[in-house]
Amino acid sequence: MSTGSNGITVKGDGPIVLVLAPTRELGVQIQQEATKFDASSKIKNTCIYGGAPKGPQVRDLQKGVEIIIATPGRLIDMLESHHTNLRRVTYLVLDEADRMLDMGFEPQMKKIVSQIRPDRQTLYWSATQPKEVEQLARQFLYNPYKVVIGSQDLKAKHSIQQHVDIVTENQKYNKLVKLLDDIMDGSRILIFMDMKKGCDQITRQLRMDGWPALSIHGDKSQAERDWVLSESKAGKSPIMTATDVAARGLDVKDVKYVINYDFPGS
Repeated sequence: MSTGSNGITVKGDGPIVLVLAPTRELGVQIQQEATKFDASSKIKNTCIYGGAPKGPQVRDLQKGVEIIIATPGRLIDMLESHHTNLRRVTYLVLDEADRMLDMGFEPQMKKIVSQIRPDRQTLYWSATQPKEVEQLARQFLYNPYKVVIGSQDLKAKHSIQQHVDIVTENQKYNKLVKLLDDIMDGSRILIFMDMKKGCDQITRQLRMDGWPALSIHGDKSQAERDWVLSESKAGKSPIMTATDVAARGLDVKDVKYVINYDFPGS
């Protein structure tokens, strides 16, 4: 491998920093933060994720970048196609590790980490600490130092009011509309659904009934998901329905109301 005399990455070099994230949205959000210091530091980054054309991502990798932010599946595609390598990685970040486990990424995570040198520095971020997360941490970390922010007991913030309404399946939509009538004041509202199909169905019904709603879930293209988020952030569509793709790490500010249309499974 070759690097310039000033230590800057050149064509063909793999990254020095690898950040793994469970979803495209979180990856893009991390990239936005990394890009803030690109110009002054000359540290280049790219974001690698599925659901988008490979061409631009491959070109970034071939030019050489110091930081790769990636979802596990697409990164493995790039490694197996020899578009990049992890030989230079000395700084590994596993963001939302418990979410990656929930999404079934454990085999991919192990495959990726096995290609990274053991003398790396690893940051392992997790909002919860079930046994599976701790077991994975023991495999990936060496002499770890554990930092806990806040209490280890998971509970809702005291300032958040929670209301539970128990209704039949047939009553749910009418109950949702009545609730929207009561609370709609132009503020952003996030409505969680279990299934992608249900997410689209409820969104269509809301729009037919005159409610400014858009949906986001894993079956939508990246361009669609980006557009929905931008419309929501701009206040043009204050109601956003979503599957759990929006449940963690997504920077959706100023949401005043969160409605679980389907009861959360976890």
